[in-house]
Parts: sequence; C-alpha cells; structure tokens
Amino acid sequence: LLPIGFDVEVTPEVQKGFDLMESLPAGSAVLISVDFGPSAIPENYPVLVSVLHQCFRKKLKPILLSLIPDGRGMATKGLDEVLHALGPDGQPLYPDLVNGVDYSFLGYKSGTNAVIVAVGESFSAAFPTDSQGQATASQPIFQRVRALKDVKVLVNTASVGMPEAWLPYGAQEYNVPMIVSCTAVSTVQYYPFYD
Repeated sequence: LLPIGFDVEVTPEVQKGFDLMESLPAGSAVLISVDFGPSAIPENYPVLVSVLHQCFRKKLKPILLSLIPDGRGMATKGLDEVLHALGPDGQPLYPDLVNGVDYSFLGYKSGTNAVIVAVGESFSAAFPTDSQGQATASQPIFQRVRALKDVKVLVNTASVGMPEAWLPYGAQEYNVPMIVSCTAVSTVQYYPFYD
C-alpha cells in the first residue's frame, strides 16, 4: 500500500474545463458560486482552490458568491488560502491583488433562483455590499462587470443541486459557458447537460 502509487488521469471533461479557463484573455471575469459545506471539502475544496489559482495566474477576475449558508465559510477559506499562497522561493505568489479590483467575494444570499436572476440584472443591485461590508457599486471590478452577461465563465462548485438552478437561469439565459464541480454521487445527473 505504501508508497501510494495511484495514477492520476485527467478526464476529457476536466481537461475541457481547464482549457476553457486557459483560453480566456487577461482581465476576463469568472463567476464562482461556492455551494458546498465542510462535508464536501474532500471533493469540492481542491477544485475551488485550483480554479482560484488558475484565475490569479491568468490575471482573470474571479467574483465569488454562495447560495448556501455553509458556502460562505468555504469561499472565505479558499480565497484566504490562495491569496496567501507562497511559491517555492517562499515569496507570495500573488502579492499585489486588491479586493474590489482583482477579485470580489459577495458573500451568501438566500433565494437561489431569485439571486441568480438578480445577478443577471446587476451584481451591485443583487449584492449592494460585499462580504466585508464594502459597497459594490464603487468597486472598480463592477464598473466593467455589471451583470452576469459580462462574465466569461460560470463555475459552480456544488455538493447540492445548485447547478440545476444555475443552468437555466444563469448559463443558458445569458449564454455563459458553465463548469460544474460536483460531488461524485451527483455526476451522473449532469452528464445529460454536458452531452
């Protein structure tokens, strides 16, 4: 059993999502809906962290929110880990990132479909303040990215059925490509959408 020597294979679906993110030009906005709690950390948290690293490495602008109460803590944890990540030389990987300019965490809001419809109209109207209580209308990131239609990719990290809400009311409504990171037990129900 030791040392563990399992091969890691990248599935075509994962590669396609990675390639989509890689194809985005610098400055593109990516909406990340963090809809999982502590029980799904082994499956969802590594994806959240890797997507945030990819965003910051590519100089993309992630906007995070959560539609479930537990998601707020997971988003905060992931964002904090990546913002304070160190490189092999011990230096910060992303030393100059500014909240409200390079990224924003809007926080948690109940209402699922209503929240998705609201961000389709306006991020600032749906979330007048971010997770730190700062007015979103005055943040530079929302001067250019006003609503869901201005986002280049929607990423939903979910341990619950939120992808089923984001698909019709978000991704399809505004023609935004969507990446779903779900728990293994939910995978089969999203393959028809992928196909």
